[in-house]
Amino acid sequence: MTDKNIRDAIMEKDVAVIEKVIDKYSKLIWSVVSAVLINTTSESDVEEIVADTFIGFWNNPEKYEADQGKLSTYLSVIARSRAIDRYRQISRKNEITIDNLTLGGGREPIDIIIENEDREKLNYCLYQLDDDSRDILIRKYYYCQKNNDIAKVLDISKKQVENKLYQAKKKLREILDNWSD
Repeated sequence: MTDKNIRDAIMEKDVAVIEKVIDKYSKLIWSVVSAVLINTTSESDVEEIVADTFIGFWNNPEKYEADQGKLSTYLSVIARSRAIDRYRQISRKNEITIDNLTLGGGREPIDIIIENEDREKLNYCLYQLDDDSRDILIRKYYYCQKNNDIAKVLDISKKQVENKLYQAKKKLREILDNWSD
């Protein structure tokens, strides 16, 4: 069965065909989503995005144009986009504010306040960078992802990741140096 035939069958709401599509591509979609969300979220979030990808195809099969690419590529792109969106949601949610300050570990309150002010300053400076630079820095230093993993997720070479990291750190250093309290 060709990709075009699959799309046409899905447009006719053929449940047997969508089940075959899920069986055939679920491992691929799972690996795409997992690569983007590595060390950032739970397995249930990955499952949800994989399911949403197939549901999206089921609900809108007409968006897939078989003459422009393979079904596996189309589903992978959709899954990757949804995973990146989830990654950005998680990144925004993990920003630390003074309102979320909790005392603990026997540390002095002033030390905690200073640490949070530094985080606030760093967050502000990070958001002065372009999205790609910020994404790479967060993946590298906040989520402790390796350069190879970052390269796979962003679909670029390891060398490009290293270059972008260097440039992003250089730019961040300039922004931090010019910070006015």
